[in-house]
Amino acid sequence: MSNADTLRRLALDSLSPSQRHAAVWDPERPLQILAGPGSGKTRVLTMRAAWLVLGDADRRPIKPENCVVVTFTNRAAREMRSRISAYIGPSMTDRLLLGTFHALCVKFLRRYGRLVGLANNFTICDSDDSIRIIKGVIEQQADMLKESGVTIKAEEARTEISRAKARLQTAEAFRKACPNAPGNMDRHTAMANVYKDYELYLRGSKACDFDDLLLYAERLFCLHPGVCSKIEHVLVDEFQDTNAIQYALMQRLSAASGRVSIVGDPDQSIYSWRNAEVSNLEKMVHDFSGIKRIYLEENFRSTGAILDASLKVVQQDRMRINKGLYTAQAEGAPVTFRTFDTELEETEYVALEIERQMQLARPMLRYADFCILLRFNALSRGFEAALRRRRIPYRMLGGQQFFDRVEIKDLVAYLRVLDNPAYAPGLLRILNVPKRGIGKATISAVSGLASAQRIPIYSVLEQISARTSELSVHGRALYGIDTFVSVMNKLRERVQQGLSVNELLTCVIEVTEYKTYLEREGDFASRWENVRELLTFAALCAGDDEREELYLPPKRTKLDPEEQEEEPTPLRTFLESSALATDRTDDDTNDKVTIATCHAAKGLEWPIVFVAAVEDGTFPFYRSTTPEMIAEERRLLYVAMTRAASNLYLCSTKRRMMAGEWRNQKVSMFVTPLIPCSRGGTGLSAPTKTDAVMWCFTSPLIQDFLHTTARILQRSVPSEEVLQQNRIEYKFSDTCTSLDKLDACRNAALQWRSEMGNVGLPSKSGFLSALNSLGSAALQHGSNLGMRSTHAAPADLQQSHGHRRSMSSTTQNASSAAPQAHPLARFTSNNTAPQRKRALGMH
Repeated sequence: MSNADTLRRLALDSLSPSQRHAAVWDPERPLQILAGPGSGKTRVLTMRAAWLVLGDADRRPIKPENCVVVTFTNRAAREMRSRISAYIGPSMTDRLLLGTFHALCVKFLRRYGRLVGLANNFTICDSDDSIRIIKGVIEQQADMLKESGVTIKAEEARTEISRAKARLQTAEAFRKACPNAPGNMDRHTAMANVYKDYELYLRGSKACDFDDLLLYAERLFCLHPGVCSKIEHVLVDEFQDTNAIQYALMQRLSAASGRVSIVGDPDQSIYSWRNAEVSNLEKMVHDFSGIKRIYLEENFRSTGAILDASLKVVQQDRMRINKGLYTAQAEGAPVTFRTFDTELEETEYVALEIERQMQLARPMLRYADFCILLRFNALSRGFEAALRRRRIPYRMLGGQQFFDRVEIKDLVAYLRVLDNPAYAPGLLRILNVPKRGIGKATISAVSGLASAQRIPIYSVLEQISARTSELSVHGRALYGIDTFVSVMNKLRERVQQGLSVNELLTCVIEVTEYKTYLEREGDFASRWENVRELLTFAALCAGDDEREELYLPPKRTKLDPEEQEEEPTPLRTFLESSALATDRTDDDTNDKVTIATCHAAKGLEWPIVFVAAVEDGTFPFYRSTTPEMIAEERRLLYVAMTRAASNLYLCSTKRRMMAGEWRNQKVSMFVTPLIPCSRGGTGLSAPTKTDAVMWCFTSPLIQDFLHTTARILQRSVPSEEVLQQNRIEYKFSDTCTSLDKLDACRNAALQWRSEMGNVGLPSKSGFLSALNSLGSAALQHGSNLGMRSTHAAPADLQQSHGHRRSMSSTTQNASSAAPQAHPLARFTSNNTAPQRKRALGMH
C-alpha cells in the first residue's frame, strides 16, 4: 500500500465532508479556507500539507523542500511539525520549509543575504538591544530634538519604526509619508531621523532586528526571484494575522507557481496592535485569480448554546464576511450571565462557583477544566485573592501573578522602606529605580560599610548625603544618592501627615516620576494598568468590612496591659496583606484553574470558562475609540466566548474601583442588545430561539451540563449514588452557605435600588457586614428548620441556591410582597422559616 493510500485510509476518511473537501482541493488553484473556532483548521492544513507531499493517484507528489508551511508562533510550528511527521515521517518533515515567517526568512538570508548587501554572518538584534540602540541614537540627537521642541521615547520610537517596516517603509519612505495634521511635521521628521540613524547603526554592526529579517527577505525575493523559483506550494496558518510585509512575502514565495493555501478566520482577527491587517483576506481574492473560498463552519468544540451566543455577538458587525457556525455537540446549558454590585462579589462568586461544580460533579471535573479570561492582566488581582482564599490552585497563563510583577514589587518596596528604613532587600531594590546612576560598585561599598558598622544601609546613605560618611562617593553616584535620600525624606513627611495608603502610593508615583519611568521601559499600557489596580487594592484595604474579602490579616484583639503591642498603621496592614498575597503553598500539580488574558487564550480551549468584567470600558477597552478598534474589541469578546466547550459565564459589575475610585459600570455594548429589558439590557423581553440568546441568570443546573461535559471530555459520568452523596455533602458545605450569603447580598442590593429609585445604596462599609452577619444567622436557622431528609429525591436537594435556572423567556418577579423599608428588614422581621429561606435565595 502506498503512502498516499495509507494517508487516505488512516486520516482523510476521518475528516468531515467540508474538511476533506478543503484538504484535497485542486492544488493548482489558490485556496482560502475560512475556518471558525473549533472547526479543526490546523488539522485540515496539516492534512493538506501531507497530501501535497505524498501525492495522489491523479497527482504527482511535490518535494518537501519545495513546500513552504508558515505558522505565526514557534509553538504552533512545533505542533504542526509533530502532526505532519505522524503522516509523512520525520525524514520528509525535516525537509519541509516549515516555521514562522522570521525563521523562514533567516534560512534564505543566511544563504543569499549577500545579494541584498547583508553579510551572511549577520547578528539578529533582539527587542532589548533594539531599544538600547535607539536610546543611544536619541541621546546623540538630543540637541537637535531640543531645538525642535520634540520629545521622543525609545519604546515609542521602536513601535513607530516597527510599524513602518511592517508597511514596507524604509526610513526615507517613512519621512515622505508625513501626516498632514498640524504639529505633526516636526515630530515626524524627528522620528524619521531616529529611524535613519538606527538603521545606519544596525548596518554598521552587521545586524538586523526582527522586522529587518522580513524586509531583507522581501527585497531578496523581489530582486532575485530565482532563489525561490522552485517553490511549488505555500501554506499559511492564521492568515488573518498577517501584516503588509508578510502578505508581500507570501506573494513573492508563490510567484513562480501561483499555488497558495491559507487558513484564517476574520472573526478572530485581534492583533491590529501588532500591525495585522484583516483586509489581507479580501486583498488576496483580488490578487490571486481563480481563488477558491471554502468555509469550515462545523464547530467540534462548543455546545449549541455557547455558539449561538457567540455568533450573535460577532454578527453585530455588519461589515464582517458573512459566514455561519454550527456545532456537532448538543445544545447544552444556557450561557450564564451574572451581574454583581462590585468586583469583590464577582471574584468571590467565580471562586465559589468553581467549588460548587467541583463538589457536585466530583470526581469527573478537575481544576484544570476551568479558565478565567480577562481583558487585561491587571484584573487578575481580585481573582487571585478569591482563589487563594478558597484554597483553589491556579496558574497564570503567559504571565506572572499580580504581586510578582516588577512594577508592583517596586512600589510595594518603596512602602516597605518607608515603614521600615532598615529593610535592606527593599531598599536595594528601589535605590536605583528609577535609574539614578548609582553603580554596582557604589552599592557594594555602601552595603559593606553598613555591615561593618552594624547600621542600616539607609543610615549610610544619609551620612553620604550629609557629607559626614567616611565613604568617599563622587560624581553621578553622589548625585543619585542625594536624589534618593531627598525623595525618601519627602515621602516620610507624607507618612507623618497621616495620608492613606492610596494617597501615599500616589505620592510615591509622583515624587519618583515612576509613570515616566514606565513609559521609557516599554509595555507601558499593561504595566500602568497594574499600577492602577494596586491603587485600587490600597483603597479597598482601608475598608473594615472587606478585610476577609481581600485576604487581610484579622484585626487584633486587645491584650493584657503587659502584652499590649503597637496598633498596626494602615500602611503596615497593607504591607501585611500584600505579603500574604504572595504566600503560595500550591504543590507542583498541573491540576490548576487557569487565569489568562483573552489574547493569550487564542487557540486554546477549556470545558468551563468565565469571562470577567464584560462591561463598557473593558469590552470595548476604554482606549478603543475608532470604529475599527471597537470592531476588533467585539471580535476579542467572541474569541473569549468560543474558548468554552460546555459552560460559559459572562460576569459584570454595577460598580468597579479603578485607580482607587469607585465608578459606575454598564454592561458591555456588545451584550446589552442580547439581554432582555427586564434584566437591564435592550433586547426583547420574551425572545425566541431565532432572535435572541437564551440566558441563565443564576448558577446553571448541574444536570444541564454534566452529560454534555462528560461527552466532550470523554470521561465517565459519576453514578447516581455518587451524585446523590455529592449533593448531600454540598448542602452542608461552606460553599453552599457562602453562595447563599452572596446571593442574599445581591438580591438585597437590587431590591434596595428597586424600592428607592435613584437613591444610591447605603455605603458598603457596615451594610454588607451587617447583611452577611444577619444573613448567615438566618440561613443557619432556615437550614435547621427546613432541611430535607437525606433520602429525599435529588431534585429536592437541588432547590438551594444555585440550582435554579432562570430563562429570559420565563422571567418572574422575585417577590410580589409590598416593598420593605430597608433590605435588612426581611432578615429581622418575624418571618416564618420558609419566608426567611426565600429572602436568602434558597427557593
